Amino acid sequence: MARTARTPRLWLSPFGEPLPLRVTGDFGTRREINNAARSRHLGVDLAGGTGTPVKATNRSVVAIAGSFYYQGNAVYLDHGNGLLTSYMHLSRLLVSEGDTVEAG
Repeated sequence: MARTARTPRLWLSPFGEPLPLRVTGDFGTRREINNAARSRHLGVDLAGGTGTPVKATNRSVVAIAGSFYYQGNAVYLDHGNGLLTSYMHLSRLLVSEGDTVEAG
């Protein structure tokens, strides 16, 4: 996160959608495990089948691309000025750390 604050702003146009917006999990909802509140959901889940292309919401540099225990295949995009977006539970990775991607 600290690195994103040092990256200059990379976007010029408004942010787009990563895929058609059909929300399946809302930001801030309470997560329960064994009937006990554990945490808040810190993202927005969007519907997409295996292999559905996910688009970059805007111009950015790939800060992290890898496979993780909870996130599965995940990509974190650094848009600059401290703004970061993450894409998790991907079926495969098509970018690598350091790649510059354009919106869409």
